[in-house]
Amino acid sequence: WIASTAAVVVEMKSFSSKVVPYKGITLEWSTGNESENLGFDVLRSTNKEGQYIRINEQMVPKSESHQYSYADVLAEAGKRYFYKIEDISRGGFRTQHGPVEAQLELPKKYSLAQNYPNPFNPATTIRFEMPKAEHVQIQVFNIRGELVRTLVDRTVEAGYHSILWDSVDNYGFKIASGIYYYRIISGDFKMVKKMAFIK
Repeated sequence: WIASTAAVVVEMKSFSSKVVPYKGITLEWSTGNESENLGFDVLRSTNKEGQYIRINEQMVPKSESHQYSYADVLAEAGKRYFYKIEDISRGGFRTQHGPVEAQLELPKKYSLAQNYPNPFNPATTIRFEMPKAEHVQIQVFNIRGELVRTLVDRTVEAGYHSILWDSVDNYGFKIASGIYYYRIISGDFKMVKKMAFIK
């Protein structure tokens, strides 16, 4: 008789996905018993039967609450993904659970959101949505209508995008306190919004 190393026994109670624009796809799972479990890896594929690749940089450690979540912030809009959770035992055994399916839908229209925070100092985030790939120009102007900073001037893929403005102009100088306007132009879509920088 030869004693064998005990494999991990993880009782998966639930495993689901939640899609949040700008935040990607969040996976949530809960467990019952976790005998000999060290933690979990998150695996992703674009095909249900295809090759699953680990996407977490570090193992998701075992939690006493038995509640887990992982955000796939690199998930691209318009693509369908399949996810599996793989538990890892102290003896090196791995067991997969799933898959669950998720898709971040493409935006249905062009949109430019209000920057946040607003007022801001020293930086602010500007979000915009693109229903298709197109050239995008986002520029910041002062109250005199003078160009302060070009933030985007390139072709942008369809999806949800965010950019960070560090309150610096095109010449690398810090801007003065005051009201500024930011404008997006993409094909026939144009929109302008107001923001305030306070020192």
